[in-house]
Amino acid sequence: MTDEPTTIARTHAGARRTRDAVLRALELADAAAERGEHAEALAWLQTLEAIGHRLDPVYENKRASWLKLQDQHTGCSEWFG
Repeated sequence: MTDEPTTIARTHAGARRTRDAVLRALELADAAAERGEHAEALAWLQTLEAIGHRLDPVYENKRASWLKLQDQHTGCSEWFG
C-alpha cells in the first residue's frame, strides 16, 4: 500500500504555502516602496532571491527603479550589506 495521495496532497499544500509566501513578500515590497522605504522594498526582493525565487520582469524593473530612487536618497548604491 502506498501513501501516494497523501504525499501528493502535502506537495500541493506546500507549493500553495510557498506561492502565498512569495506573493505576500511581493506585496510587502510594494507597500514599502509606496511609503518611500526603498531599502526595505529591495530587501524583500533580495530575500526572495535568497530562497531561490526568480523575479519576473515586472519586479526586475521595479528593482531597477527602486535602486535609482534609493541612490537619489542616499547618494550611493550600497543599500544592503
